[in-house]
Amino acid sequence: MKCLWLSLAVLLATCGQGQEVDVPVENETPAVSEPTQTYTTQIDPFYLMIEAERWQVMIDNAASVFYAENEGLRPSDNNVVHRLPRAEEGFEYHVRADSALRNSVTGFVHLRRSYCEKENDSENCFPFELPEWMASETSPNLDLSTLQMRSDWLGETIQPLVDAICSNPSGDWRDECKVE
Repeated sequence: MKCLWLSLAVLLATCGQGQEVDVPVENETPAVSEPTQTYTTQIDPFYLMIEAERWQVMIDNAASVFYAENEGLRPSDNNVVHRLPRAEEGFEYHVRADSALRNSVTGFVHLRRSYCEKENDSENCFPFELPEWMASETSPNLDLSTLQMRSDWLGETIQPLVDAICSNPSGDWRDECKVE
């Protein structure tokens, strides 16, 4: 038994010898990689479409509350977001989700601009960068994980503005903003 323990100790002590180990230098800046997200569960295209359209409803509800209180800041009719045809009219769920996400980003940009004008703080007021995909053409071949990442980004991006508009002094959401 003593030999077995001695052999195991020698084996463990020699494991890894001769291998180079990268030791981080104290002042060295670690490499930053692009954030990626992988989804281990299958994404349901219908659910994704509903989620994407939910962001649009949240923006629309927040805009309704904001413009009801700030009528002079309402954008012109030229800025009205195009409404989407329904899936039963020939649009696949993922195309409808992509269109809803794009419409939501557009609605967010207009609402953010109006809100920040009111606050007189266009630089520090809910800063964000317009995603590159907004400049690209919509494609019927988008994979669902790309749409899910876009939806996740949109939800995180709009939430602070929607909270600022829709929260009561008590911290609850106004009834006009709730999405069921």
